[in-house]
Amino acid sequence: WRARAAVRMRVTREGERILRVTATNAGAEAIDGVVARVVLPPGARTAAGSVPLLPAPDGQARVQLPRIPAGATRSVTLLLR
Repeated sequence: WRARAAVRMRVTREGERILRVTATNAGAEAIDGVVARVVLPPGARTAAGSVPLLPAPDGQARVQLPRIPAGATRSVTLLLR
């Protein structure tokens, strides 16, 4: 849990149908298995992602991020429909 606490998440909108999820590992060790939960805009659903989508309730998206080395940043994109 300590390693996950060092991960900072940010979601930005890039156009009408694309969300970018950016995670930065501020910790001293690499971390695997980070899952981002994103609350989607009203009425939106995910159509695809740059990584596989995990099951999520309506109005949300969940994605497992790739390994994040210490001090590194990783981004994934979500395509909305």
